[in-house]
Amino acid sequence: MNKKTLITAVVLTLSVLFSGKLIAQSTGTATLNIKLADARAIAITNNKIDLNFASTSDYENGVTTNVINQIRVISSGSFQVNVKSATDNLSLGADLIPANTITVTPTLSTGAISELSSFSQKLSSANQQIIKCTKGTMPISFNMEYKTEGGAYIGKAAGTYSTTVTYEILPL
Repeated sequence: MNKKTLITAVVLTLSVLFSGKLIAQSTGTATLNIKLADARAIAITNNKIDLNFASTSDYENGVTTNVINQIRVISSGSFQVNVKSATDNLSLGADLIPANTITVTPTLSTGAISELSSFSQKLSSANQQIIKCTKGTMPISFNMEYKTEGGAYIGKAAGTYSTTVTYEILPL
């Protein structure tokens, strides 16, 4: 720093200090950002579904099981929920029952959402849309109905036939 610049800086500093006035800003600004990301989640609250055939009437008419609040979803934006079976058949060893003899139906547990639609679908190894919502939601729950066809299991060996049912939530 040269002598002239140093003297100028000292004179300015002293004049500010002894004048009793400080130069200051009366306002300031800051940028506030809210950064949103797409977020959605699905939870299965009851992962065991039993369709029990105990009488001839069950075989003739089919059976229905309702699982209360089985699915819980939350999404920051529009979404759909799909269902699929791990395979096209439920199995008991070599014995098979077609998965498409079971219909899955969701119903909103409480209230109503005008932007939400639900659909009954027969189980399949392909994804089947069962819920569609054109806006985001706070956590909501769905009751799930599992219904079999009458007469579909006549002649099948007694025992427990199984498959895995998968639900997924995706953006629309």
